[in-house]
Amino acid sequence: MKTVALALSGIVLSGCINLTPDYVLPAGAQTSQIKVTTIYGYVNLHVVVHGADVCHAGQARLAATLTNIEAIGVRKKDAVFQVPADRPVTVSVPMKAGEGYIETGNPGGEYMVYTQPMVTFTPEAGKSYEIEFERMKGIAYELASADPGAARAGSVLSRIDESCRVTTTNHGSQKMPFYLEKR
Repeated sequence: MKTVALALSGIVLSGCINLTPDYVLPAGAQTSQIKVTTIYGYVNLHVVVHGADVCHAGQARLAATLTNIEAIGVRKKDAVFQVPADRPVTVSVPMKAGEGYIETGNPGGEYMVYTQPMVTFTPEAGKSYEIEFERMKGIAYELASADPGAARAGSVLSRIDESCRVTTTNHGSQKMPFYLEKR
């Protein structure tokens, strides 16, 4: 199968904030299961499920927080949740991609680089998928069974949504960062 990944990047300043998920599965919808993972050990990495307008922060909902301290010394490295089947679903993960210092001769030359990679695809009813996010991209895979630990059966087609871009402005809130806006 074909794999298409979307890479978005931007530079923004932000802090770490712990959140409670507010994503709710639409009532009566047939479902698919999604497991979201990352290969990096970030703390408080937000998993966002987008609305019909993927560039609009007001339609985005927090589905989970990865590598958040759940109990003393225990970190959550993946998240499993249900999404509506047979319609496009967009999932993104705003994350810190790096930091540095710019010599300006003045104090305050530090900066942070954030990205918000996203994956958009149409899951089939009753099937399970895993989305793996890296710093600049996300890839969706169909799983061989509904077990979240199942082997990957192959990548799924993810369409690139070029209607939005990453900016240096947080269009969300201090509680849920969201750096996308319409082109």
